[in-house]
Amino acid sequence: MGNFPKQVDNIEINKVSDGYIVYHTEFDRVHYLNLTSAMLLEACDGETSLDEIKIIIKDVFELEEIPAEEIDNCMEELMEASLIKL
Repeated sequence: MGNFPKQVDNIEINKVSDGYIVYHTEFDRVHYLNLTSAMLLEACDGETSLDEIKIIIKDVFELEEIPAEEIDNCMEELMEASLIKL
């Protein structure tokens, strides 16, 4: 995974109480993201490194250690869904 993931341009993000509903216009697909996945998607601005994103998640959830494997898995899922790019 690259160092600076970025959201793709052709998605519509709608915030809901438990995360995001994301419509991918190019593929005519809807994705439901929980709060953690939504936070990761939001952090993918092309300027924040993956390492920085991991620290943000650790700090927001007040964790003792970075849940690196879980974050990597979620980022892979976001990439496979074509919601982020490198």
